[in-house]
Amino acid sequence: MPALSPRPLFLAIPLLAPLLVGACGGQEMPVAAQNATIPAVRVPARDRVIDHADEPAILRVALRELPPEFRGRWALGSADCDTSKADIAKGLMVVEPRQLVFYESRGAVGAITVAGDDHLTLDVAFTGEGQAWNHRVDLTLSDGRATLTRFEPESDAPNLTYRRCPA
Repeated sequence: MPALSPRPLFLAIPLLAPLLVGACGGQEMPVAAQNATIPAVRVPARDRVIDHADEPAILRVALRELPPEFRGRWALGSADCDTSKADIAKGLMVVEPRQLVFYESRGAVGAITVAGDDHLTLDVAFTGEGQAWNHRVDLTLSDGRATLTRFEPESDAPNLTYRRCPA
């Protein structure tokens, strides 16, 4: 019996490749996912990690710090911005690069994910009044970045809307 040459098989690979690739997925990407746009995010190169999530055509950007536009003093009421009353400002939230600071608690920010334009999802480890707990927190800027809404999807807490304190 003559020896088989590997050449005919090698030449057939380009013809079989579409069939092999098509067999791997078995499903077409939904049209909405094919046409999905990726939100523009202004993040310095040193602060970003690009990660392709499980969802098709979605690019998730993980940050090392909260972006500057989210940082600062945010108040539920105008009196909470008064620095002379900081000891009683129960509706004040201070957003720092790696933590959220409240009247009676602090939250060390772990994972930070850009979830859309002016929208972040955070994994936060809170401590306060002898307690410790973890929550996922969504932060969304609106009104020209003068308003910040905080939502904790895994808790029964209502959405809280803060106004940026004057500098």
